[in-house]
Amino acid sequence: MKCVVIFALAGAAIGVNGAATTTFPQASGETALPTPLVVSGSFDGGMKRYNRFPDTCQGQKETDEAAAMFIVEDGGSISNVVIGAAQGEGIHCRGACTLTNVWWEKVCEDAATFKQSAGKTSYVIGGGARGASDKVFQFNGRGTVSIKDFYAEDYGKVIRSCGDCTANGGPRHVIIDGVVAKDGGVLCGINTNFGDTCRISNSCQDSGKSCDRYTGVVKGNGSSKKIGSGPDGSSCFVTNFTETCSSGSGGNPTTTTRKTTTTKTSTKTSTKTSTKTSTQSTPTGGSGSGTVPLYGQCGGNGYNGPTKCAQGTCKFSNEWYSQCLP
Repeated sequence: MKCVVIFALAGAAIGVNGAATTTFPQASGETALPTPLVVSGSFDGGMKRYNRFPDTCQGQKETDEAAAMFIVEDGGSISNVVIGAAQGEGIHCRGACTLTNVWWEKVCEDAATFKQSAGKTSYVIGGGARGASDKVFQFNGRGTVSIKDFYAEDYGKVIRSCGDCTANGGPRHVIIDGVVAKDGGVLCGINTNFGDTCRISNSCQDSGKSCDRYTGVVKGNGSSKKIGSGPDGSSCFVTNFTETCSSGSGGNPTTTTRKTTTTKTSTKTSTKTSTKTSTQSTPTGGSGSGTVPLYGQCGGNGYNGPTKCAQGTCKFSNEWYSQCLP
């Protein structure tokens, strides 16, 4: 089977409509600690570089929070920090957390691990990471992780729902907006059998890789298997996504025309060709009609679906996304 996809755009070229900074900052100082720094409440690092001494990085060996640079209690936040290479797990969020302008100069196993419970949301706002041989962020808990205006370079995946955790399950929801990702893989990997979703908007990945879909398992019951890639309209949703990565370049085309040509060749050398053309208009707002299921989208810029939740309430996450939560 040969598949050729051609995109014709009306209006401006698609660009990243965000403020992701792609230049790693210079650290203002150095701090090395023998144990993880536990944060409850708010912590502002003043752009100092933090490392563990002795170094706790053991590559992709599972080391858990004992090797972390920071452990953040439920509701805590970290801002303005540079995390150096001499640490194993970066940041461990025991519950919901907010990470603002945090930079990982060299990811060891994971940059951050999120363990919040269902109904809670963790936020990554700004910052960046590089050198993650596997994933940047590990999502082990439940609820939602929102990543906005983040930069990833030389990485495996930006975020992955745990494939084989003990007591694994879901749903886990990922919101990605204004992310710039270069020299790596997909922005998110999710387990569709657990009800996970990933919503990507105003972002770029320089090879056009958006989502990977997996079947997740409980630890000890085999391995998680990849079952598909790309947006599918039920678990992975993509809006204003491009391979042209330029920080803050903007551009919101109002109409996208997609022409897809599929060619099938049988063993009898007969060829069947079909062409399908569709036009999609960027929605401008919620319609207010109908209801949204639990954990579904109920608002945000560019959303034109219903805004009333069948269960729970519609809670604001960011300007692009609101969600029905318990």
